[in-house]
Amino acid sequence: MNDFHSKENPASMPPDEQRPAGGAPDAAPEQYWSGQDTRRAEGQNQYSAHRAGDGGSYQYNPNTGWQTPPHGPEWNFQSYDNMSGGKNSKKKRKRGVMIFAVSILCVLSLVLIAQSGVIIYRSIVGGNGDIELSGLESAESSEPGDALPGDGDEGNVPASDDRDQATMRINDKPKVDDEISPDGRLSIPQVARRLLPSVVSVESFISSNFFEPYGLGSGIIMSDEGYIVTNQHVIADSSALRVTLNTGESFEASIVGTDARTDLAVIKITPEGVDLVAAEFGDSTQLEVGETVIAVGNPASLELAGSVTRGIVSALNRQMISNSDAMTYIQTDAAINPGNSGGALANEFGQVIGINTSKIVSTGFEGIGFAIPISEAKPIIDDLVINGRVTGRVKLGITAVAVDEIASRNYGIPMGLMIQEIEAESDIAQKGVQSRDIITHINGSRIYTFDELRKELDTHKVGDSVTLTIYRQSGISKGNTFDVTVRLMEDMG
Repeated sequence: MNDFHSKENPASMPPDEQRPAGGAPDAAPEQYWSGQDTRRAEGQNQYSAHRAGDGGSYQYNPNTGWQTPPHGPEWNFQSYDNMSGGKNSKKKRKRGVMIFAVSILCVLSLVLIAQSGVIIYRSIVGGNGDIELSGLESAESSEPGDALPGDGDEGNVPASDDRDQATMRINDKPKVDDEISPDGRLSIPQVARRLLPSVVSVESFISSNFFEPYGLGSGIIMSDEGYIVTNQHVIADSSALRVTLNTGESFEASIVGTDARTDLAVIKITPEGVDLVAAEFGDSTQLEVGETVIAVGNPASLELAGSVTRGIVSALNRQMISNSDAMTYIQTDAAINPGNSGGALANEFGQVIGINTSKIVSTGFEGIGFAIPISEAKPIIDDLVINGRVTGRVKLGITAVAVDEIASRNYGIPMGLMIQEIEAESDIAQKGVQSRDIITHINGSRIYTFDELRKELDTHKVGDSVTLTIYRQSGISKGNTFDVTVRLMEDMG
């Protein structure tokens, strides 16, 4: 179906009938559009035109000729001016011009104030203040062809000279005096350089798994012959040991001797064609609280080997219980972590004055580590090297725990050392002493702690006899106090 119908060809009509000269025809137009389809019928022309300025479209009607769309009065500036009031519109235009001029004056005033502020600031700072103004000043100072903000992506890219100045520059480290100070003190880097070749890592292996290390610790080379001092707990229960130097070279090590009481051990490597650097040891009895100390070791893993931390001597002669024996330690806040055990604690002169051994690991505690003083460790280490164990040390053959004042008052028992275990081959076991008995005196001297008992025993030799005063708190003779004389046995470590 054709959407456009024509009774005759408009092209054959006179020109004056094809398009009106002006105004709308008298006759009402007929509807020549049907449906919603706006496509032209085949072979027909769509007679529609738009005349610039008339705001509408003309359509051709075969009966009436060209017709104009309905519209209101013709629009022009004069009619608009009459509709808007004439004089009032002129006043509004004048008011707008005045507002625009006032705005321009305000902007110029602000720019002048800003420029004055910059001049005052530069005069105060002596002309050294390099301040760059945005807006008018920066635009005026720009050279022809320079990119300005807003001119495109290139506006935010600095000029070539600016980019060269903005690149990072690495400067040489200032030269410092690397000489030893007149009093012999070393800087931290100097101590580290001196100690690092003497501190090694110690890996222990067990028979059930020779492919992965069972434990990791540190050690200190104490002689050119390959003797290395470390902690006993680092190599305890090991079937094989591997020592790695700070150069990365690894060697199998053998156990020379161990002492569980002092947590000391000596191992040995026999490298061929390798020059070992032995550490220098210092007198720990000359330490003072507050001195700077440096810890060197291998915390956590071999990847962190040769870690250096710094701290101070927090306290001296700290007595801590180890294996039922009271040990005396150096307390320090230098970072000591698992793997640092057996490593070096050095003074400002690069001398090893302690063997790092433990720290307090508990929520709320930080920076409380302990090292075995070298002066106390030396006789033990020498004995281990010469005899493979500590010789001449005596013991009763018991383990005990201290009964303090609070326990004494609450349980109605005397203060002293309550026996926990007794070695079957000891002489004290043959004298009828039992567990839970409390030792209150040795050779007539009142004792309250294991350290006091140890100090007394160290004055005797193997085979000597001592008299103990015993309080029994259980059994038929509960509440009785009696004396026994026992022979001291050798502590084999």
